[in-house]
Amino acid sequence: MTTDARKRPLVAAALGIVYPGLGHVYLRAWHRALLWFAAVVITIIVFVPESLLQGVATPSDLLVVATNVPMEAAVALPMVAIFNAVDAYLTAKRENAHVEGVRCPNCGKIVDEEISFCHWCTTEFVVDADDSA
Repeated sequence: MTTDARKRPLVAAALGIVYPGLGHVYLRAWHRALLWFAAVVITIIVFVPESLLQGVATPSDLLVVATNVPMEAAVALPMVAIFNAVDAYLTAKRENAHVEGVRCPNCGKIVDEEISFCHWCTTEFVVDADDSA
């Protein structure tokens, strides 16, 4: 059974804004997702002082830390998220360009080559006399 393997670039980008690497998980780009997860951790290690992180035990403590981060971290972490969202968007666009198969002329989704109609929108295809032989 052939399915539509295209992914939505805007969904991947939005997930990347929520948490860097999440859009790549949606795209099943596992190595890229791990790299972006690591980029967030490395950014926190580099820009957030260890003394600020030592007292974190509850989610409310994390909120206190988030309001007291240095300016460098306040700029670096959103930049990582933005770069990640752009990368997720471009990765989805690039993967969608490589999806191959016969497409329905009506809805554009990939269909099974062996049937004479689109199983997505039920549009019937015109079969040439040369193809039936």
